[in-house]
Amino acid sequence: GTSGTLGNLLFDKPGTSASTYAPGSSRPIIRGLDNSRVRIQEDGTSSMDVSEIGEDHSVPIDTLSATRVEVVRGPASLRYGPQAIGGVVSVDNNRIPLADTPEGLSGWGASAFTSADLGREGSVGFNVRHNNVAIHADAFTRVTDDYRIPGGVQKNTRQQTAGGAVGGTYFFDGGYFGMALTQTSALYHIPGEESAPVNNRINLNQTKLLGKGEYRPDSAMIDAIRLWFGATDYKHNEEGYSADDGRDGVRATFKNKEQEARLEVQMAGVNTPFGVWTAAPGVQLNHQEIGTAGEAGGLLAPAETFAAAAYMFNELRVNDTLKMQLAGRVDQAHVSGTPALFPSSFDPVDGGALDFAAKRNFTPMSASFGILQALPFDMVASFTAQYVERAPRSAELFAKGAHDAPGTFEIGNPNLTTEAARSLEIGLRKQTGRWRFDLAAYYTSYQNY
Repeated sequence: GTSGTLGNLLFDKPGTSASTYAPGSSRPIIRGLDNSRVRIQEDGTSSMDVSEIGEDHSVPIDTLSATRVEVVRGPASLRYGPQAIGGVVSVDNNRIPLADTPEGLSGWGASAFTSADLGREGSVGFNVRHNNVAIHADAFTRVTDDYRIPGGVQKNTRQQTAGGAVGGTYFFDGGYFGMALTQTSALYHIPGEESAPVNNRINLNQTKLLGKGEYRPDSAMIDAIRLWFGATDYKHNEEGYSADDGRDGVRATFKNKEQEARLEVQMAGVNTPFGVWTAAPGVQLNHQEIGTAGEAGGLLAPAETFAAAAYMFNELRVNDTLKMQLAGRVDQAHVSGTPALFPSSFDPVDGGALDFAAKRNFTPMSASFGILQALPFDMVASFTAQYVERAPRSAELFAKGAHDAPGTFEIGNPNLTTEAARSLEIGLRKQTGRWRFDLAAYYTSYQNY
């Protein structure tokens, strides 16, 4: 509960860390990779924010509402997107009630207090189920002051976050379909020698619609058909005092309107001479419009991305202790925006010196193979080999100026090509019992990084 952000929650887990730019905007880092190379999702759908554009931008998924947080790597990550070149942080909750929701009324509540920042937080949730219908509602809030450090306090680190959701599910013979409407708001401050004196802060609001469903037909070929979709209206204002006009107000605005859908068919197992083979083909669609205003327009002009993908996840269960996984994915991404004015050598048109609209098309292709071997004492040994390609994101192509909060000057390159990562990994883990561990050794080689 008291972790607050996903980054703080995963900070001390094996192979993961977090950006620590501000208490309200800690984003997970997986094996040294973050931002555009780590996908964060809620109930199977992208978090649909702008956290990958800047380390001071928050992920509007609060840990108080989460029932499970998992880091996904290997062949299974190709079900979610090439952005998962570093891995997937998957957050699940019961905002869309599932089949295990008990009949009648059930609920929960939690609260906590932290002394370092005089933090106060609380959450409450209810589920009501009657026959084939289940309804969910929850709300949470968190407020902190500036946190204490030796000799005083770290100025401009206070934050306040609140949100909630209402969802419902209809269960029918062979499946279910549910939707949830979520709302998150946050006001968090940015510390630093330049940020604190001018009271830099981010005021964030996100409204998100989530949906998912499953149908298990009476078929010898198909085990289940699953659907996930989501849409968001996201906006945050970067506020602070400016000596230019002597006022404290909005200096930059980022907006994100995004939609995503994924459809997957889980095929029934087929007996082969090598074991039971199951396949899960799927398709994924995504559309994103990033809008900017004020000083944010100097960093990134409005940009739009259309993406579509087809993938296949296969698993061969050789016996009760050995299984093999193979996944492949082909993406098609169309990214449009306005490239930088400088340097001219980066412009796709020779000698171009003015802003102009540009469109880039990419076709990343990825494949991953893995082996899982169960061992005595509930241990599992693994081997993974994968080749993953990723299309550059709009900010990587079209960024063109100062990003004041992190103190960077970012120049995109509209000539970027597809990035590729080749990796090998061996691992040994034990995830049950009182004593648990996760060991891994891996090697990754990048091209066009």
